[in-house]
Amino acid sequence: MLTVAPSSAGQEDLSISMRLERSEQVYRTQGPEAALPEFQMLAELPEGEVDKASRAIAIGFIGEIHWRLGHYEQARHELERAVEMKRKLGARLQEGKALNVLGLLFWDLGDYEQACQTYTDVLRLRRRSLGGKHPLVVCDMHNLATALRARGASDATLELLREAERVSHEVHGDRHPASF
Repeated sequence: MLTVAPSSAGQEDLSISMRLERSEQVYRTQGPEAALPEFQMLAELPEGEVDKASRAIAIGFIGEIHWRLGHYEQARHELERAVEMKRKLGARLQEGKALNVLGLLFWDLGDYEQACQTYTDVLRLRRRSLGGKHPLVVCDMHNLATALRARGASDATLELLREAERVSHEVHGDRHPASF
């Protein structure tokens, strides 16, 4: 198992996976600003000290954090970089996660055309990876429908929302809030 030098906080040597997990915990509990240096440190480790998949995950989080902080140019750069790295690695679910955040970024920028394209890519990728009846796929259908509606595509929006409702009902039954 690979280990790395202590973090700036003086923590003991940890494996890369443990460092990623710790960084994610900092993100969840202390917020994006506290987690950013942790992920940046992982992304900047020299080749050989961190595997490509872990570096791609860290870069994806850096992009997500910049998006949450409203640093849209930096977010887009990091997210596109993460998508490309994850695509090359064949890490489809991780690629979908980064693409999804990229879609949210385009939404925030009011670029609904690009948001639609990105959500279409996410939906296609996740349907292939997870099948058509996974909760993330249903969420992706809703995201795409929302972006389509913002573009004025009401027929496509309604059709996609009906499909999402049908799949959600099949997956969750009558008791799930999405089925009401």
